[in-house]
Amino acid sequence: MEEIREKAVSYFAKNIQGKTFDIGKFKNIRINRRTRDKYKTFSADKRKLLIVPVLLNVLKTSIYKNSSPKYKERRDKMTQFHYFTNKVLIQNIETKKFNEYKVYITVGEDKQGKLFWDLDENKKPLETLHQTNDVFSKSNNSII
Repeated sequence: MEEIREKAVSYFAKNIQGKTFDIGKFKNIRINRRTRDKYKTFSADKRKLLIVPVLLNVLKTSIYKNSSPKYKERRDKMTQFHYFTNKVLIQNIETKKFNEYKVYITVGEDKQGKLFWDLDENKKPLETLHQTNDVFSKSNNSII
């Protein structure tokens, strides 16, 4: 697990950190170093680490669900949140079967209207949908 975490964090730092992306009308969503640090410290879920090579594509192709204002005072000054979902396939090394997962994505917006994506370690980011032998999307990127 530690080797996978190290590779995921390294890939994140080189290829994702500092990038911006768009999801429909939500433009210039920034990915910061704080998110990389959370992958380093909080990610005990191996699946979160395995999707790092396709993370930007997962984020960019997410489907908007809804938005809501903050419900408490926050140190990060976020004033509202936008919620998205997507699906990913992760292959089980032993069974060679692919599990499809629903990914939950939250984008925060500050009072200046700047948008930030941050890994939320407290919520379940992946929900198993079903298992399949069919591969309908592949990534040529690999961290393991």
